[in-house]
Order: sequence, then C-alpha cells, then structure tokens
Amino acid sequence: MKLFMFSYIREGRSQKLEHCLAREHLVVSHLLRRTVDADFYEGPRAMLIDKDRKPRWSPSKLELVDEEMVSKCFSAIDDEDWQPLRLFERPKPSHIAVSRM
Repeated sequence: MKLFMFSYIREGRSQKLEHCLAREHLVVSHLLRRTVDADFYEGPRAMLIDKDRKPRWSPSKLELVDEEMVSKCFSAIDDEDWQPLRLFERPKPSHIAVSRM
C-alpha cells in the first residue's frame, strides 16, 4: 500500500500544477462524498460533536488500508452533478507588466 501511495507522489513531480490540483480536488471530493469511507467525518464527530474522543476508524489500522481503497480515491466520480476542477487560463508572462526597479 505504501508503494502505491508513493507512486502518486512520484507521478506528481513530473506533472503540471494544474494536473496535481485537479487530482487533489478529485481525492477531496471522494472524502467529502464518503465514497470510500466516512473517516473524514469520524474525527470531528469524536472530538467536536459527541466529545467522546474515541473515533471509530474504518479500517481500524493504517495497515488494513488496501490498494483498492486508495485507487478508488483517484477514480472518476460517477455523478452528473459533480464537476472536475477546471482552472482559468493564466496569462502568458509576456503580457504581465514587470517593474524595472
């Protein structure tokens, strides 16, 4: 599982910022939509809502996270209401006024 996660980090080194941000948006969307698990909400529930300070993580240990769960975080979201991240085109540096101090 660790090698799988590190491969995504290594991939990001050679990709443009726009691609990395779009992938982060996809992962966060999966977390907020609870398509993989509900752990994103479990921590605040245990600390802020019920205040029992006993989160019930799923799976209970990091070692139990499998490659299927990780790859699901990077898969496309099948919902017509969800939109992938689209960034505005940045102006080319030649169009930006530069101070000559």
